[in-house]
Amino acid sequence: MNDEFGYWATAGYLNGFRWDDLIQLTPYYASGYGLLLSILLWIFPQPELAYNVAIILNIVFLWISFYCIIRIGNLVFPDINKNLRTLMATVSILIPQTLLYSQYSWPEPLILLLYIYASYTIILFINKKSIKYICYGMFACFVLTTIHPRGQFILFLYIAVIVFINIQHHLYINAFFSILLGLLIVVFGIMMKEWTLIHVWSSTSEFTSMNTISYDSASIVDLIKSIITHPNLFIISLMGKADSSLLTSGFVIVLPIVSAVIYFKNIILKKSNDKAFEILTIWLVISFTLMMLLTSIRTLFWMERKDNLVYMRYFDFCLVPLMYIGWGMFIKMKNNKYLYLAIGLVASLISYPYVIQKISEIPTGFNYICSSYIGGLLLAVSDYRQLVQIVQMVQSFLLAGTLILFFNQKWKIHYIPYVWMLLYVGINGIIYFNVSNKLLDNRSADLDRIAEVTNYIRDNDIHQLDYLFDVQTESYPYDAKLLQFLNPELKINVIRESPKHFETKDSTVYLVNRESKKKYTALKKVDADVSTEGLFLFDFAN
Repeated sequence: MNDEFGYWATAGYLNGFRWDDLIQLTPYYASGYGLLLSILLWIFPQPELAYNVAIILNIVFLWISFYCIIRIGNLVFPDINKNLRTLMATVSILIPQTLLYSQYSWPEPLILLLYIYASYTIILFINKKSIKYICYGMFACFVLTTIHPRGQFILFLYIAVIVFINIQHHLYINAFFSILLGLLIVVFGIMMKEWTLIHVWSSTSEFTSMNTISYDSASIVDLIKSIITHPNLFIISLMGKADSSLLTSGFVIVLPIVSAVIYFKNIILKKSNDKAFEILTIWLVISFTLMMLLTSIRTLFWMERKDNLVYMRYFDFCLVPLMYIGWGMFIKMKNNKYLYLAIGLVASLISYPYVIQKISEIPTGFNYICSSYIGGLLLAVSDYRQLVQIVQMVQSFLLAGTLILFFNQKWKIHYIPYVWMLLYVGINGIIYFNVSNKLLDNRSADLDRIAEVTNYIRDNDIHQLDYLFDVQTESYPYDAKLLQFLNPELKINVIRESPKHFETKDSTVYLVNRESKKKYTALKKVDADVSTEGLFLFDFAN
């Protein structure tokens, strides 16, 4: 994917490859994950093998995340059976998003691991008051900031929580140390960002401002202005993200979200019964809410792409540990849990039809991997009205059940959370396999489209070619980037010359997209050495 090329760009640069022209047509991606990929590309020079090892690493990251959640559960849910805690962790980790992200060389599984580990260090610090846990958590947040700009907000929030805990316990030196360490991380993060922009991305690139978040006050003002000037768009954007989160979590996140308000009051009034659990819950709820709000702002003009309204990739890593706490509370809570679930169901019953209606009105394509839950439902039932009817019917049935259980508190039906979990897992399975099959088909089509071109380049020992890029036809030269990755030593020059003035040159190999080719009248289809469904290759060197 285009994003993947952005991460591998740093890896290619550090391994001596020069993909300059194509990098200039790629949005900026932070270098942290690229550093890891550069090691893989150094150990495994074959790009396909390095890519497959990156996928294996993603699975490893998910396993370690699973282990960390189990450790959190041991501390906050000691009275829940160990096997049940393991089941809760499994259901929380194996949501469609994490499984789908792990199939690409994306940093999302690593981001999830770092966030969960940072959350784990908060509990350890509260229980043991050792400064080493601050260092461990800060390091996790630092790596998070080097991987993606969204990590900056997690870092700031982590510092605020740690400082608050220290001040409450009169550990002022620890609080000062946390702030100082946070400032050092910010400075080092800025240095890494500037290095990447200067060396990997040219400062003249038109895409260097994409995917970047500045630390200055102007950026904060711009975020606030976006909400003030487009309040209706922001509310709809937030509604889409919130509804997707409720569906993705099986509505169990409502339990910790509502409880966090009570816990916050208890901590302020120093009436906390289980401080570690309550602070952890507050941390998870605030970080999830903050990232969802920021994502809603970043996708404010959601009508530009069909999936933007329910885009979750920037914040769904916060959902996993929050879901785990939600499942634990569902099993453990005695009072009001069904009322809280009913609140979430009512909210979704109201918002879901409106969200789906808005999505149906947007004419562009849908990115299923970044909004996999809604995307999976749309793949399962393509008719929008029918989908709304089916989802609302299931939600109405659940709402009726929760209200009956709430008004009959004497009914102690202990197996209800497990029935709920079973239903949730079943729906997740349908969504995952629908989206996974769709993405596998797309991947196969992409590889088939360039296979003949790749074989021709390798068989004829071609070291350089010109890619004819027409900005009116292509947003990003995706095929050229895929070709570049599979042939890292190949020099691809991106030619932006106007098609009307283009003339062929001897001893030059040209590659052009099928749609763009229509504008390059100097290139005749019959002269193409390779013609595929998406590309033409003209070899004037042989």
